[in-house]
Amino acid sequence: MNIYQTLPYILGAFTAVGAGLKWMYGSLKKERDHYFKLYTEKEHEVEKLKDQINQLKIKLVEIKASQRGAFFDGKDHKQ
Repeated sequence: MNIYQTLPYILGAFTAVGAGLKWMYGSLKKERDHYFKLYTEKEHEVEKLKDQINQLKIKLVEIKASQRGAFFDGKDHKQ
């Protein structure tokens, strides 16, 4: 008979633990989504910076080549 009297307390404890786990999972999920969004933004920014680096490398090669007399514009440059 004693188990029937403690059953509401046991169920209340399980409910509290279940609600806590659900809240923690929701909080972790929200935090994960936030950091994934930040990661994708930074990844996009890194790709843009890599493109800029490649463009600057191309310009550097063109400048060095033009100083040696080579041109990349398809025109015949005679000095």
